[in-house]
Amino acid sequence: MATLTEALLIRDDAFAVCDEAHATPTPARQGPPRHPAGGSLILAALLSTCASCESGPRAPTEVTVDYGSVYQAIEGFGAAGAYDAPEMAAFGQANPAIYDDLFGMPASGQGLGLDMLRIRNTYQYPDDTNLAAAGAIATAGKARNPALHIALAAWSPSAALKSNGDVNNGGTLVKDGTAYDYAAYAAWWADSLTVGWAAVGVVPDSICIQNEPDIATDYDSCVFAPSENDTYAGHNLAFDAVHAALAARVPESLPAVPKMVGPESVGYEAGRSDASASRGARDYIDNLTAAGKATIYAYAIHPYADGGGGHSGWDHPDNHLKPMRDFAGDSRYNDKPLWMTEYCRLDQDPIFDHAVELAWHIHNFLVEMKATVYVHFPLFRAAGISNGGMVNVDPATGRYELRDLYYFFKHYAYFTDPGWSLVGVANNSGNLRVTAFKDPAGHALTVVILNKSNATETFPLTVNGFAPASSQVFLSSATEHWALRGAYAPGEELSLPPMSIVTIAFVDG
Repeated sequence: MATLTEALLIRDDAFAVCDEAHATPTPARQGPPRHPAGGSLILAALLSTCASCESGPRAPTEVTVDYGSVYQAIEGFGAAGAYDAPEMAAFGQANPAIYDDLFGMPASGQGLGLDMLRIRNTYQYPDDTNLAAAGAIATAGKARNPALHIALAAWSPSAALKSNGDVNNGGTLVKDGTAYDYAAYAAWWADSLTVGWAAVGVVPDSICIQNEPDIATDYDSCVFAPSENDTYAGHNLAFDAVHAALAARVPESLPAVPKMVGPESVGYEAGRSDASASRGARDYIDNLTAAGKATIYAYAIHPYADGGGGHSGWDHPDNHLKPMRDFAGDSRYNDKPLWMTEYCRLDQDPIFDHAVELAWHIHNFLVEMKATVYVHFPLFRAAGISNGGMVNVDPATGRYELRDLYYFFKHYAYFTDPGWSLVGVANNSGNLRVTAFKDPAGHALTVVILNKSNATETFPLTVNGFAPASSQVFLSSATEHWALRGAYAPGEELSLPPMSIVTIAFVDG
């Protein structure tokens, strides 16, 4: 059994740990990543350096995991392949090893352990190359993880179904005479599954009829109001029409109606809306018909307008706590699973801080909102269009970069699976975010600990109700990525460097 220093404090550069500017993103690499497992033992230097980061004495940190306190079962961790799919598919054809990094599972020793891939429905778009490319990527993902959940969302229906005759620039559903043409829209959705996606071998597990129905953008978009008015078609009526059209194709053309989720509005509590002065997801959920309320599988949200909105909402994850608690605690909105299906820090290439914030958001949405799905946007982007991607692909050089975002996300996804449940955690340190998961059979426990501060955190981890026989410890920080740091036994002192994350995978036999 490894000691504290053997497990976590073997570092290559102790004097980097207090650097508030943090490190640059991971260097571009070709092929699978290497996992550093060595370094020089410099515990004394590390503790001396980090002492200067302390703002003063703090109460001792205590962290306890209660295996018997079981909360919601998770349905998975996902990421989006909504844009740059043609570039990704071409790159993957020439460099298939990238698919091992994207979709590999623990049995292969590679990948993210990704459970869900969210893709964009571009059926009947003019000169479309996305549909076939996304199909190829989904096929590669399924080859590495047959259980990979494919989530399909429309950013816009075809131009012929838009009031502005354009898949871009907002607009709403076209009218047939004086009424919005919900029937044609529903038929487009049904054809997209049974004709378009079927042709490339993709059967979606879930669908969202309209990505962010409350805003118009200069890229593909379509505005639906929570209920129809003179300006916009109603999301509620469109939802019912699509469900009826898909149900009519079962079993002749579809094995089943995919899980229908929504509304994927830009806020769960409040925020900007071109459709109305809406309260985000609340208004869309409130206006579902009785049939829609019974049919919808999960409430899916995008929190861009919440927590202060924009960069403030992303950079300060705890700004979301009160509104998400209010939302999750309201019986009108917690009667279905809650999915977080898109979020990232837009308009800037990722830096190390964003990876720490990503982990912080994942913890908050799982623990505070009781979300069952967390989807990062996006999984990949191509060089030159690179905001937000966990993986950046450069077709010109044939190289790709696994960013800090990739590794911090992996800490949650790799040693968990759909059906695992959150279990109780108690700690008294504001610097730590501790998330723990148990497997359905009761033979495994995965504990993820984020140290979001600029100081080393040292503490024992107590586990009640589970006696592990073995464990693996993986650490990521500004200078290390998914580094194997031996094993850990509950009750030993554990130390996390500043701005770092550790996953401890316990098994009982």
